[in-house]
Amino acid sequence: MELNELNKGKAKYFFENKISVHISKTNGFFNNGIILELSGDLLIIDDIRNGATPIYFLEIKDIEKFIEMKGGISKDDRKN
Repeated sequence: MELNELNKGKAKYFFENKISVHISKTNGFFNNGIILELSGDLLIIDDIRNGATPIYFLEIKDIEKFIEMKGGISKDDRKN
């Protein structure tokens, strides 16, 4: 299965179950939040820091469940 199709399947699961996600992008950046909408080749995430943000599936390296660490900071927020 192609990475793009795999990520679409994961996104659909997280969207339908209203699970917060951590999206790693191919450019090294990431987004954390709830997926608001799935539409063809993109999704819209309610990013914790930036609000509603469109992301094309071609930009996505991986989608996983967002894990909030103690104090409200995720493991990935510590990188910044």
